[in-house]
Amino acid sequence: MAWIDIPLGAQLLTNLSPESVSRQVTEQENAYTTELGTLARFPGLVPFVTLPTTGPVYLEEWRGDLIGVTSGGIVYRIGSTGLIQNVTGAAVVGGGRPTFASTADELVMAAGSQIVKLAGDRTEILSAQAPETSHIVFVSGYLVAIEPRSGRFRHSKPGRYAEWDDLDVFSAEGQPDDIVAAIATEFDELLLVGPKSIEQFDASPNGTIPFFRRWSVGTGVYPDALNTLHNADNAVWALSRKLEWVRISGQTSDATSGQIQRELEEVDDWSDAWACEIGISGQRFQILQAPNATTRYGTKGRTWLYDYRQRRWSTLYGWDNEANLPTRWPGWSYKFLGGQHYVGGEGVIYRLDPDVSHNDGRIQRFLWRSGHLDGQAGSGMRVDNLRVRLKRGAIGPNDQPGQISVRANRDNRGFSRAWKKSLGKAGQRNMVVEWGPMGMADTWQFELECTDGVPIEIMDVKADVTVVR
Repeated sequence: MAWIDIPLGAQLLTNLSPESVSRQVTEQENAYTTELGTLARFPGLVPFVTLPTTGPVYLEEWRGDLIGVTSGGIVYRIGSTGLIQNVTGAAVVGGGRPTFASTADELVMAAGSQIVKLAGDRTEILSAQAPETSHIVFVSGYLVAIEPRSGRFRHSKPGRYAEWDDLDVFSAEGQPDDIVAAIATEFDELLLVGPKSIEQFDASPNGTIPFFRRWSVGTGVYPDALNTLHNADNAVWALSRKLEWVRISGQTSDATSGQIQRELEEVDDWSDAWACEIGISGQRFQILQAPNATTRYGTKGRTWLYDYRQRRWSTLYGWDNEANLPTRWPGWSYKFLGGQHYVGGEGVIYRLDPDVSHNDGRIQRFLWRSGHLDGQAGSGMRVDNLRVRLKRGAIGPNDQPGQISVRANRDNRGFSRAWKKSLGKAGQRNMVVEWGPMGMADTWQFELECTDGVPIEIMDVKADVTVVR
């Protein structure tokens, strides 16, 4: 008999079939791996405000207030106390996901049609001279708008954002590639994005022309996932035309999705896909969502969580109460403001709260599944005990203790029934839970699951095994 470690903090690996994975992790839902290799539950969602209109809500910040733009183009200003004000004078229309840019005097928005600004109490059309566009950015004192389905972009007069001359137009000429998106980097660089290439333009030092092209790179953005383009970790990230999650910095691009590449390539619908950076619980993540993609449960909406410091992936899910199955994580956008993490949902704005273990009262299932383990040289392995060290008793005196369950997949014949153990009443903080003997098999796979709304932190998983030759 000997205690062996089950590799709790191993990488999630879904690029191979689960049967091929041994020392890695095959499933990790609503959980992330800490810097110590332990496992923690991802924060849950609590409602902040419910808006008068339905549909996805896209968030931005303006002068200390939260700005919410609905999929119908209605613009709301939301104060820190939750006071909602409809500030729509001109709707943000065009059928796309809104893009935002902030000048010194106004918040500018575009979604495929006319550019809209918010400078006072109501939104209004920025200028009759400005082009219709899907992407608006502010860089080096200029507002820049792409001309959809062309290789050109236009810019305002410097500091005079309502003035757009028809002659103030540039072409991205490094590749015969239409411009489909644009972004200003954290270093005040303008990136013009096509399906096959990206070109960087910088502010011109001589003042005769506003921009000059510095370089291009042969990494484009997948056409149905333009809104995955965002800044994080001193670089630009996006889903490339090869369906790889790439980090673009300088003239290089680095694919970081090797562990889950098979999943990305199997997505059946990338429409409305988006991504953003999020720093919470001391970790630095990116969220990548394909809201219309079919999950392996037959529901809609796939969401990945990427820890870009540790280069680790996991997944996020919500819950369908009627089907009793995981479904799309409820967020459509994210904004950090005033020390709070806001998530735009459908007709509602949530707060992401590390002390909450549910999504607006719905199940936030915590699930972790190991790879397959076996004895040496084809020997069988008897599991005499399974021991989990985890956080227990971290609930209020009147709260019901949750339960954590273990299932075993012996010889790949399918998972057993769930063996459940209590996570402890308030103050019951002893950390070790044991499940006892589990039987004999040539290969073993273990699963930990919790559907109760209680904190989960797992530090260690060990099995007491005897190798039988």
